[in-house]
Amino acid sequence: MTETGLVRYVGDTVSRVCRLRYQIGSNVVSDVDEGSVEFTFGSGATLFCESGPDGETLRTEDAPWVDTFAGPLSPENEEYVRTSGKWSRPADTTG
Repeated sequence: MTETGLVRYVGDTVSRVCRLRYQIGSNVVSDVDEGSVEFTFGSGATLFCESGPDGETLRTEDAPWVDTFAGPLSPENEEYVRTSGKWSRPADTTG
């Protein structure tokens, strides 16, 4: 998305902010300031932000984050998630 693409969010109200966390089992192992961020707006729009491959640029998408390790998983992926963990969206506690 270009900077001008962000203009569509001007004036909309942020209704939820979610930072993805890295987990191994039920243990969160990422620091509180690590992980991609997802903004949900009052209009229902979603803006997903993450660092680019160079670690300096910001990559944005007009879509919610998709968990590529959501089930069902192959036996190999189950083993990978069990031993190495995965990025997850924390449970919504905003009520």
